[in-house]
Amino acid sequence: MAFQNRFQFSTSDRPGYHKLGKLNYTFIMNGAFMEVMFAPFFGAYDFENGTAEAWGDGNTKMDLTTMDDTAKYTAEAIVDPTTINTTFQITGDELTRNEIIAVYQEVTGQQLTAKYRGTIEDLKAQIEVMKSNPNPWMYIRLQYLWLLESGISKLENLVNDRYPQIHPITVREFFANQISVNK
Repeated sequence: MAFQNRFQFSTSDRPGYHKLGKLNYTFIMNGAFMEVMFAPFFGAYDFENGTAEAWGDGNTKMDLTTMDDTAKYTAEAIVDPTTINTTFQITGDELTRNEIIAVYQEVTGQQLTAKYRGTIEDLKAQIEVMKSNPNPWMYIRLQYLWLLESGISKLENLVNDRYPQIHPITVREFFANQISVNK
């Protein structure tokens, strides 16, 4: 079941909805932002020490998108009348944790070793423990990882091909771009 089907999007129970009349919408669902997933502050990848945090077996496909590509698709959706009152799903790349590690090693020539922390169930249990942590970032980070590593957030109805003029950045290109920027 797709992520968006797990939630009921309803405006009828919101205060003032009937007073304002019908409001058109477009739900834009994108892959996890590469700029967040691969950033040092997020803690899933430690490129300096050559490690990547992984839960489960590392073979669950996850969607990854850059912020710029999400903005490009969003701009197209705004002016496209076919997106009114729909869910709009886009991604830049679909890779597993193990595939991301392999791509990084191919692009950079540097070793990246997965540190398997446990099963998806272990991750869920860790989230429950972290709820009592005064630092909410610890819980949010793990929840974000759970959505990706469990496959629950996997997008299933991509519309990337609706806009062939947009060429989203792949994880391979993202890593290559980071290398050229940091030279």
